Amino acid sequence: SDPWATRRRSESISVGQLSHAELKFNSIINESAALLRELSLGNESMSSSTLQLMDFDKVMTELSQFHSLVDSEEARRNQSTHGFSYGHTKNEKAPLKHNASDTCLQLLDELESNYDVIFENSMLSANADSNSNAVKHPKLIPNAVSYNLALHALAHSGKGRRVALDAYSILNRMIDRCKKYIIAFEKVATDGTDMKLPPPPPEPSIITYNSVIHAISKSGANDAGHLAEEVFSLMENWKNECEERNGGSDCADYKGNGDND
Repeated sequence: SDPWATRRRSESISVGQLSHAELKFNSIINESAALLRELSLGNESMSSSTLQLMDFDKVMTELSQFHSLVDSEEARRNQSTHGFSYGHTKNEKAPLKHNASDTCLQLLDELESNYDVIFENSMLSANADSNSNAVKHPKLIPNAVSYNLALHALAHSGKGRRVALDAYSILNRMIDRCKKYIIAFEKVATDGTDMKLPPPPPEPSIITYNSVIHAISKSGANDAGHLAEEVFSLMENWKNECEERNGGSDCADYKGNGDND
């Protein structure tokens, strides 16, 4: 056997050398930055008219699966060095998972913000004197998949209690947007106002609730049990509101239909 083989292996993964995970992460970050740049330019960009949700879904999928690449790379390193770190700590690549999750959440946040502008403009459209905000991209809105990808990335980020709080916040935002849309929809129906509403925001589905609870359970937060109970409470309350509003019928997306968007 080669007595210097282990030393050469340790040198090949020296701190100054970018790993496959780091190279992949840099590539995804560049894709994310390009999407955000195009979104911010709006109609000033020649390519913004072709910017679609699938572009965001592609990058968010890569970000949500990035933890697998980091974990497999860490496992290979441990196997090649027989458990010896040679200067590398077990959690050395943890910041990559954190940053991947943060980037995925940023993309979701920008999609939500874009939808909010679209929705606010529709509310102001009946007032000819209103000064509406510029719509970055009038047809680019998040769907249930966007939320579930962000939740998956969050669950595997290893950011502790922040994971639980962020997951709970995402669910609350989904429900709040749905309630806001329902109020506007009922106003149009009853008042006959000249208002053209955008497509409704996605309702949380069973997959969404399970994703939130999964993220909370993996967070390791001391109050994870309490937060999970709060999620069940939100789920039950939203279900009851839907049934009451629909005369006993369940929400269309509550059973998971929203994930087929």
